[in-house]
Amino acid sequence: KAFVLTLLLAAALSSARRVGDRAETAFLLLSPSPSRREKALTSRRMIDWEYFKTFGRKKTRREIFWDEMKKSIPKFKKLPRIQEYVKYASGQYGSMVPVVAPFHEPSTEFVPGLTAQPWWDPSQFPWISKLEENVETIQEELETALKNPGEFSFASDSAYSTTMGSGWSSIRLQRFGEWREENTAKFPKTTALLRDLNVPFAPRGVMFARQVPQTGVGRHSDGLNFILTLHLGLRVPKDLCSMKVGEEEWKKWEDGKSLVLDTSFVHETRNESPDSDRLVLIVDFWHPELTDEEREALQFVYFRGNQYDRKLIEGLQQPGGAVPQGSTARR
Repeated sequence: KAFVLTLLLAAALSSARRVGDRAETAFLLLSPSPSRREKALTSRRMIDWEYFKTFGRKKTRREIFWDEMKKSIPKFKKLPRIQEYVKYASGQYGSMVPVVAPFHEPSTEFVPGLTAQPWWDPSQFPWISKLEENVETIQEELETALKNPGEFSFASDSAYSTTMGSGWSSIRLQRFGEWREENTAKFPKTTALLRDLNVPFAPRGVMFARQVPQTGVGRHSDGLNFILTLHLGLRVPKDLCSMKVGEEEWKKWEDGKSLVLDTSFVHETRNESPDSDRLVLIVDFWHPELTDEEREALQFVYFRGNQYDRKLIEGLQQPGGAVPQGSTARR
């Protein structure tokens, strides 16, 4: 009974968060600021159909995207888990997805049959140990950059801005599968190291993340169960910075050490230092149980999604903010 009640409570909390997320996204989409509209569009969230009604649309962003994607679906016929992913992501199964444990909150962009656990052992991934062996190179390059703040800045550009709070910010080297040349040029050694290690990058991102003193990231799920996330400690106040995933115990970051988590579980962070930032390198990578063909299919979906988002962004930036005829949008 306790387990069932826990699952019901988790489902209720998840629903409340999604309502809040959609309200925030709708607000950003209607903002006069192009940067705020772009932030909402690249958040990968479903948004309420009322937004499209505003622009003369009767379908949600997700429905429009998957209507267009149906032309490419035959490519996935030999990949049953990707076929199921398409059904979940396009709404054929409604908004319900399997929940395997308390505080597991995967989104409808769901790949069935993958192991789901809050924490993963970093030693399972050989490239992580090689990254740790070269951590001093990354630390030195970041510290050098921090001495020249005029050349770059940490940005609070997460789609979960309310949840992340004012204390979290990042420098993105890669986002949605595309390297940010304006930032990678400032961190050439780190970028070269990551590329040379043949990291199985997932499309969500690679970044330096900062958490300022006496702040924390609120409880939330990133939703995607087919991506795992590495946190490599670069500058961490000793014993004062930690993260909780699911119902597991809090784990502390350490300089030069890695944590690997499944962010489709609810997670939160805290920096209890009175005066020191916490700095980590974050790398999103493919779930190890995905085949190469499944990774290629998911990468294709995200590539097409980026194309459609750009079209919608361009349309919103036109005079009057109207979406151009024939443009589409990511789910």
